[in-house]
Amino acid sequence: MSETRATRIHIAVGVSDLEASKEHYSKILRHNPTRVAEDQIDWILDDPHINFSIFHNPDRPIGIEHMGLDFPRSELAKAVTEYGGEDVIMDPDNIRFELFSSDK
Repeated sequence: MSETRATRIHIAVGVSDLEASKEHYSKILRHNPTRVAEDQIDWILDDPHINFSIFHNPDRPIGIEHMGLDFPRSELAKAVTEYGGEDVIMDPDNIRFELFSSDK
């Protein structure tokens, strides 16, 4: 078992209407977004420990698009090494799982 631990679970969801989804998820998460971009909105929260993103891209499916593990920046390289040297891994059902850091 790896000694490097993620600090948050990441879930990315493709949506058809970014603004409507922003209002919906802000209400259910009880937080305003942490980051807002033209095609993506993120909630990076400590309670619950989650990095939740919604995005709109007509070339990608609506629904859960990928998941991931959010590591402290100082531990990311070690985690990638421990997970086989790749920052994107596929689970047994071919669901994309990203290893990344949202630390600035």
